[in-house]
Amino acid sequence: MEDVLAGGMVDSFAEFYPKAQGRFTCWDQYRNRRHENEGSRIDYILVDETFFKRHASPGAGLDSRGLDADSPTAALAAATYDGLSQPSPFIGGGVPPLEEDEYIAQFRADKEGPSTGIIYTPQQLSDHVAVSLLLRKVALPSATLSRNAATQRCQPHLSSKRITDFFSRKDTPPLKRQAVAV
Repeated sequence: MEDVLAGGMVDSFAEFYPKAQGRFTCWDQYRNRRHENEGSRIDYILVDETFFKRHASPGAGLDSRGLDADSPTAALAAATYDGLSQPSPFIGGGVPPLEEDEYIAQFRADKEGPSTGIIYTPQQLSDHVAVSLLLRKVALPSATLSRNAATQRCQPHLSSKRITDFFSRKDTPPLKRQAVAV
């Protein structure tokens, strides 16, 4: 990773939030580690440094729940939705049912706007969360790019049959009758 970063790439999250503590993207759900905020950061968005400087934006910033955004306390609050998300009981029963408030809490961008950072999803949906990168003023390539032969070779799914192709009735041309000499 150090070689990649030294070669002109940047870790978008670390670039915007170099002092952030306790920001993880994966926890041991079996042991309820999300609720102790003991995890690992296994997700990265690596971006060319020049492209990053030109187009990357922090946007709304880290989910801090009104706390110091760089603190481990804010990271724990974000990961557990201020304690709204409860740990699984060790006596059995599995992960508690997903409550509507927990489900809605993951869409904070609707209220605060998009951002570069971590997209926290409820533990019932995954023991893993995603990172995001907000880009500004990026010119999108034209649709004709996909007609380029090299690009098409990188997109074999575009020429694959769909499952419905195997079940649709195909019209076949009628058989031609030939006269047979007797």
